[in-house]
Amino acid sequence: MTGNLEAALAQTERDARATLRSADASTKAARRLVAAALTGDINAMTKAIAETEQATAALSMQLRNTSDGWTFDAKSYAESGGLAEELKAVAAAEGLSIHEQDGRLFCYPALLRILPSDPAVEIDRKKLRSIRPSFVVARLKVLRMRPQRFRPEQFLEVLFKAYEWARKAEAGRTLRLDGRGPVIELVALFDLLTLFPDTQKDYGKLEFTRDLYLLDRSRVAETKGGASLELSASTGTKGATSKLLQIVGEDGVVKVYYGISFTGARL
Repeated sequence: MTGNLEAALAQTERDARATLRSADASTKAARRLVAAALTGDINAMTKAIAETEQATAALSMQLRNTSDGWTFDAKSYAESGGLAEELKAVAAAEGLSIHEQDGRLFCYPALLRILPSDPAVEIDRKKLRSIRPSFVVARLKVLRMRPQRFRPEQFLEVLFKAYEWARKAEAGRTLRLDGRGPVIELVALFDLLTLFPDTQKDYGKLEFTRDLYLLDRSRVAETKGGASLELSASTGTKGATSKLLQIVGEDGVVKVYYGISFTGARL
């Protein structure tokens, strides 16, 4: 498919504006016809009838041109990956970075999914049917400027509770003398936090990884009870790539997470 969605929509916008101008001209002619009929000005009325007929014919032609001008197959474009690539390009021109991973797009702090069947774009699980690339990127810029809804302190407490449950549930997962807890795989905590069958529909592994990244980026690392968080990217990585959680950060650098541990007297 040649061209892109932004250009196709820009052309239809211009055509639609021309249609609107034709509609205004037709409305004005009809209003002159009403005024002439109200006063009984036969000459003005006859002239207004002709003008209204002419304006209406022009409107019909312009509307047909607008309709015929929209030939873009948005569904196929989205299915082919064209929309994702165009979003990346438009975002880059606006100073934003969009990275693709596991069929999803990450534009800090938002996760996106292209839904070709609608077609639509899903931003943080909310469907957006307005898919003009410039509009979507403008929405992403607004989301970046808004105060974060993510609460690192709350997420840290959830991780700590899941970590403690996993540690105590497995034999041998005891504390060292220095109070350091064992490293537990993050994918194991994710499975624990999403035990209910429908949970992962709303909170998948990439959402979990994004939240880990936001927590890591926030520098919040101490629980209310005084336990200190440590995220590991090296332990067990050899031959265990399926257990690695990865995401491209705001700076374009890939962040890798594998395990989690806590240190502190109150563990």
